Formats: sequence, structure tokens, C-alpha cells
Amino acid sequence: RSAKTGQLCKNRHRPPMVNQGNKYVEVRLAHSDVATHLTLKVYLVYYQDYRKPARLFPEKRQGIERREEHSAMAGNLGFDGGLTCAIQVKDLKAAVHWYGSVLGFNVLYQMDEMGWCEMATPVKRVNVGLSQVEKPEVKGGTTLTFGVTDIDAARKELEGNDVRFDGETQTIPDMVKLATFFDPDGNHLMLYQDLQKQ
Repeated sequence: RSAKTGQLCKNRHRPPMVNQGNKYVEVRLAHSDVATHLTLKVYLVYYQDYRKPARLFPEKRQGIERREEHSAMAGNLGFDGGLTCAIQVKDLKAAVHWYGSVLGFNVLYQMDEMGWCEMATPVKRVNVGLSQVEKPEVKGGTTLTFGVTDIDAARKELEGNDVRFDGETQTIPDMVKLATFFDPDGNHLMLYQDLQKQ
């Protein structure tokens, strides 16, 4: 935590940015694992007294106009609310079985001649497309992060199915818990539990 602001900061060389004139703090998650895999809204922290811990508020004061401007610029694309996330796998049949039996995804359709299968996730209108390739590219890229109500119970369930996790569950107090795991091909996936709802 920054001694000046009381804000969580994993990297001591990159503390939260303070603007005393406007009395706000832009909270940045500096931990590399979190910053790579998790996208969060910008939070502004308003101070009555800089010596006291700050209270977090979703962005309501600054940046809204800019966000609305960007939304207006992209408003003609005609998004329909659906999302399909493509994941490369080496063995389509084995991957379909794993995502179905371990994560509970349901097959929407499968085209073996094209090496493609689309599966419905528990998240409404968010699907996963499994694409069979000779050498899956599993490093970098986007990581699918699924929200759960109890991350410890979910992790225990997955570990009971021999799912490999990347280290311990990370906790950002009063914000979120995170756990990274892998599918059989080495693709990164994550679980998160929102602690702000509790």
C-alpha cells in the first residue's frame, strides 16, 4: 500500500497517481499477472483527508464524457450482444470432451471437416469456439476470465478433475479474487470472484 494514499500497490515503483489539486487518485493495478489478465473500470478515489484510507467509487465523475464520445463513434457497428471467443487446440475431440465434462460447456455445433466446434458457456451469449490446429499458440493473447460466486469451491472442483493452476489464488482486498488455470493444451483461463458484492 502507498504510504501516502493507503491504496494497494503491488509494485513499489509504480504507486497510484495522486492529484492533490483535484483531490482524486487514479488506482492502477500494477501487479503484472493482474494487469495482463484483468480489465477493470477506472476508479477514482475522492479524499476529504489524505491521511485516511480512501473510499472507492465506480467512475462517475471524470472520464464519462470521453467514454460516451467513444461509444457514439462506434455506435454504427451494430453489435448484437453476442460474443464468440476462439481457442486453439490440437485435438478437437479431446478438447470438446474436456470443456464439456470439466467446465460444463454445451456443444452448439461441430464441423469436424473444418476442425471447428462452437460451445455455449454459462455466460449468456458468450460462446467458445475451439479451432483445431497443428501447433496451438497458447502464449500471450486474451485470457477468458469467468466470474464465480465462490472461487475456493470452484478451484477445489477443478483440481478434483486434475486441472492445473498457476500458483495460489490471488486476493485484492475488498475488490476481487483471481485464479489462473490451464486447459489440456496449455491455454490460460481464469476465475474471478467479485468481493465488492459481498
